[in-house]
Amino acid sequence: AGILSAFVLTACTAFSADTTNRWIIDQDGGITWNVKPHDVHGDNVEMSGKKVSVIVSYAVDDSGNFYTTNFVVFPTFRTVPANTRSHISHNFRDAELPRVLLDHAAAPSVTTRVHLKGILTAIGSLGTNDEIAWQRTVFPSTDKPLVIEEYDFTNRADHDVTIGLDNTEAMVNTNPTNGLDGAAYIMSSHLLDAGEKKLKPGEAATMSIAYTARRIEDSPLTVDVTAEKEARASLIESYFSKLQIETPNQVLNTAF
Repeated sequence: AGILSAFVLTACTAFSADTTNRWIIDQDGGITWNVKPHDVHGDNVEMSGKKVSVIVSYAVDDSGNFYTTNFVVFPTFRTVPANTRSHISHNFRDAELPRVLLDHAAAPSVTTRVHLKGILTAIGSLGTNDEIAWQRTVFPSTDKPLVIEEYDFTNRADHDVTIGLDNTEAMVNTNPTNGLDGAAYIMSSHLLDAGEKKLKPGEAATMSIAYTARRIEDSPLTVDVTAEKEARASLIESYFSKLQIETPNQVLNTAF
């Protein structure tokens, strides 16, 4: 089961019995929800790598705000008693994540699109006049105990703006008496690109949050967001090119 879970791309489960058909099959083989005004909805998706799994519970509220809760499992960090579920995990909630600040203050945000293809991508706008276009992506590392949540911002205004994320960090220390062979672990979420960035019209900036785990005596993981995202995208494309079924039913083909 552990080996199979490492290759799971997406497994979606609705939070409610809502049967509204929000999703369409996109040209890239993924699925897309084009979010309409007041389209309140929540789903979850599971994505995995060799050393991590994450269940992202995401939702859009009546005002169009996008929320996530990331339940991250680190299967190679073992606990006692030694059995299939003996590993560490943590629920990183949206309320614990850094706030997005536009010109040093919180600003209204609207979600316009959610896309799934082995990577969760949400797209929207920020600001009273939609000055900022934003994209938020969540994906696991293919081979490290790491999940990345990436924020991309583009200034669509005709004047300079300042964009930033609160420099917050969540950290959980485990008890060594619960670790296999007395090991103590640290699970954390931290901002990789701390600080505000001034954007001229048309300029863009990227900031990322890393969810990681390590033994307490080990150094923090060095994260290359671009390399991790490219590795994930390459793995997904390899599955799409090799794992195919051809039937008259496009939905069945896409589900496979």
